[in-house]
Amino acid sequence: MLLLLFSTIISFTIAIIHIYHIALKERTVARMLSTLLTDKFSLLLYIQLLIHFVVLFGSLLLYVGCPKMTASEKKKLRNRIIVTALIKITFLLFIPQKQSTDLYIYATWFAVICMLKLIVGIVRDQLESFNYHILGFRFSIRVVSLLAFSLISDLWLSFSLFRWVENSSKTSIFFLGFESLDLFLLILHSTLKFIFLKLFPSTNHLEFKLMVVDLIMMIFVLLLYFTNIIITIYVHGKISVAETLIILQFCSSLSKIYPRIEFLTLYLSIPTLSANQISNNTSNCNHGHNHNHNHNHNQSNNNNNLAFETCMVCKSPLIKNIKRLPCSHMMHEDCFAQWSRESPTCPYCKKPISVGASAAIRQRNRQIVARNRGETDRPSISWIRIHNNYENNSSNRNSNTNNSNLNNNHIRLVANIRL
Repeated sequence: MLLLLFSTIISFTIAIIHIYHIALKERTVARMLSTLLTDKFSLLLYIQLLIHFVVLFGSLLLYVGCPKMTASEKKKLRNRIIVTALIKITFLLFIPQKQSTDLYIYATWFAVICMLKLIVGIVRDQLESFNYHILGFRFSIRVVSLLAFSLISDLWLSFSLFRWVENSSKTSIFFLGFESLDLFLLILHSTLKFIFLKLFPSTNHLEFKLMVVDLIMMIFVLLLYFTNIIITIYVHGKISVAETLIILQFCSSLSKIYPRIEFLTLYLSIPTLSANQISNNTSNCNHGHNHNHNHNHNQSNNNNNLAFETCMVCKSPLIKNIKRLPCSHMMHEDCFAQWSRESPTCPYCKKPISVGASAAIRQRNRQIVARNRGETDRPSISWIRIHNNYENNSSNRNSNTNNSNLNNNHIRLVANIRL
């Protein structure tokens, strides 16, 4: 922060020295302004100062609104800053300008829009990282303040754009209007997520509804990029650098949809249980263990059952909407959604979450077919028990390989004697 402030002061000092040098050459204010607007070095100084001020102001807003950021959020922020700077600066150089002052207006517009997009992106990341029961009053005030500031700034930029439409080209107005609409969709997405998390925390399958909202908003953004590509190609009649950049953004948005759909299918394949079902299963397990094993083995099983009664991520008691993994470990529904986005393995035994998900779907389909045929008297065997029995019996199979080999050799010896 201090380094950014120091570099901003240096850039501001260089700009003042440059303006003073031009003022000594040009005696009138009109000639001095025309020289500043047509000079390329003045434009570079203005863009540098603009970037410094925008980054400094955005850092202050984030320090006030989002004081605690995780390592993954900081990594996402750095990647967004690099990608946004490269794309928008390249895009800015290929927008047609009617006057020399248009480039300064475009630079200011894009700088403010990019700053607001980064702020809304960080707010959305923090909403994804927080559980619905951790959202406090201070965090809610910060989120509402940042979203309201971004929305008011976006509306003000849009109204100023329509006031400026008579003095600029239609193509540049369309490009800037597209950026403003994209920012509005980001604000709407974050607002819907905050409303679901804050006002409806006790609804069933909240994480599934949030994932559906994310997927719908991603499809809307994809349609927005596709419409922008079609209109710009129709206006220009060819594919230029600006259209190529929009196509790249369209491809990046399209590549994010398939992992979301894949994660949604994985989420649906893992069964969701209630606290009563979990308590019944653990009591049955304890009853069986007390009759079939010795005292030391009972103590280890009780420790495992205590581990199963708590969430593997947040270590809090399992109350409702519990996801049971193929390895029989359990966690909250929201903890499962957050953990599986970062790593596709169990946090306790490090086994892949996707292993056994297809078996769960097949077992569920078999149960549905059995119910339709009227075979309700047959006890349903859970795929989790089958999976656990397979793992428990694997060690017994390995220990009995020597005995089976001896039996096979004995059978072969008897057969040879008879021959």
